[in-house]
Amino acid sequence: MRKYNILFLIAGLSICLSCRKNDSPTVFNYTVPTTYDFTNFNDSGQLKLLSMADQIVAAINLGNNSGTVVSAQMLIDIFNNTGGYFNDSALQLNASGLRLVDYTSTAAQADILNYIDSIGLYSQSITTASPGIAGVSPSVANPSKKYLLSPNGVFFSQLVKKTIMGGICAYEIENVYLTDSVSNSVNNSTIVPGLGTAMEHHWDEAFGLWGVPVNFPANTTGLRYFGSYSNQVDAGLHSNSSIMNAFLKGRAAISNKDLATKQTQANILITTFDSLDAAAIVQEMKETDENIEAGDAIAAYARFQNHWVLYAT
Repeated sequence: MRKYNILFLIAGLSICLSCRKNDSPTVFNYTVPTTYDFTNFNDSGQLKLLSMADQIVAAINLGNNSGTVVSAQMLIDIFNNTGGYFNDSALQLNASGLRLVDYTSTAAQADILNYIDSIGLYSQSITTASPGIAGVSPSVANPSKKYLLSPNGVFFSQLVKKTIMGGICAYEIENVYLTDSVSNSVNNSTIVPGLGTAMEHHWDEAFGLWGVPVNFPANTTGLRYFGSYSNQVDAGLHSNSSIMNAFLKGRAAISNKDLATKQTQANILITTFDSLDAAAIVQEMKETDENIEAGDAIAAYARFQNHWVLYAT
């Protein structure tokens, strides 16, 4: 009987030791690059979306020239990518199948469509803007810079641009790509040539919407939307390096199946983008104060609307 007890004891110890060995954390050994240069990296869809956003804002800005009527229906068509209104290039925006509306939160869609209706209406004015009267008004400090304003002084061009920042860029980065789409249920084993795994590609898409080059922050050329704001407030927030490093570490972790590190970096990005949004509001308030001090009420009010929309979205 004692013999059997000893055998059971040995077997039990073996099982316990085996369990302890299997419970040990996996040690990963991989290199994190210094630029966003990964196998199968592809953010072309997001670059197209940012170009579409640039062009709808440019079309709205045509109304800053007195007497230039901006068709609301044309802007709606651009928002929905119908009618072939994009100035095409190698990006082939008109035939891309991408639509800004599909990447916009429901609330932001409603806001943008309301702004578009107002732009179509107020751009018909040939009167200089004044309290209670819609029209075009120049900046006091820079008369060549003009603004199409509503009777209440609303500068819709910036409302649309900042709504795109909040309702497309920030919304997709934080609530889609870095929350739902990089959950551990997303496929990270099947590699599609040119796109990588589904999880890798979602991470790349989030990076693309940030609006920076792959060798940022060493290269600050062509920054757009949150990429531009990140660079403007970097001295105080240190957002450039913190966001870039998190994107780099997270993507390297995904490619090496280190999902715990991936999740840590996703959390860092979500938190930092929230801080960046707040810092962007402060930056707009600072520039509003500078315009007020310069006696440029028109420019000051336009800036004020910027931080109001960033806060609302």
